[in-house]
Amino acid sequence: MEQFRQGDVFLEKVSDLPAEIKQTIQPTNNQSELLIKGESRNHGHFIEGDVETFSVEPTENQNEIITHYLNVKTESLLKHLKIDTKDFTKEHSEIKLKPGVYKVVRQREYNAYQKAINIVKD
Repeated sequence: MEQFRQGDVFLEKVSDLPAEIKQTIQPTNNQSELLIKGESRNHGHFIEGDVETFSVEPTENQNEIITHYLNVKTESLLKHLKIDTKDFTKEHSEIKLKPGVYKVVRQREYNAYQKAINIVKD
């Protein structure tokens, strides 16, 4: 099982797209697409390459916070860039993704003082 983490984003290679994704969500084909936007500064996690992107709306009973599925057709890159200029932020290294299907998950953390699970802020 291949897994990658870039700040608040976690990618895990899976065997195939879930059936409900294949049937209900139309993919986008972009050479550079914003996957996750940073919460306070002008940065985000972008996927670059020949990739079909399937955006997923979260549900209440979802155990993981899956935001996307990726069908990576050729070796592609996950980059951390400034949103307005697409300049490299130097905060996180690029991650090379081999062809395959990946789920994209927003990372979470447990706050023992609040007794709450929060989304990681990058």
